Amino acid sequence: MLFGEQYRSLWNELEAERDHTKALEAEVERLKTDIKNRRLDSQALRRDIRILARKLKGLKDPEREELLNRIAELEIRVKVLENENAKLEQQASRGYVSFPRPSFSAAVESRMEAEEAETEGEAEVSRNKQE
Repeated sequence: MLFGEQYRSLWNELEAERDHTKALEAEVERLKTDIKNRRLDSQALRRDIRILARKLKGLKDPEREELLNRIAELEIRVKVLENENAKLEQQASRGYVSFPRPSFSAAVESRMEAEEAETEGEAEVSRNKQE
């Protein structure tokens, strides 16, 4: 394989790893945005619960029962959002941990080492011929 072909091959593999890294970074950003939006939803639901609780104090029994049911529904939604947020945060943190570093793959490194050894062998043979 010629040097230009080797270089092109290595360059293509490096570009593929860069593209993969960019895709992972975009996924982590998407997860962060998702987490932020869900936190805002959770805060809005908690605010709704507080407002309903204040209204509840001045209402009669039938209306009161309806608001209590609504509060229970909202609390369930808050818990679901919190669980989903925890899962998203785990995915985002795993994304950081498993981020590939821009480096050559093991196959490329072993190929480069083999070519290096081959080049050294050829240099040694040519030195022996000159002697």
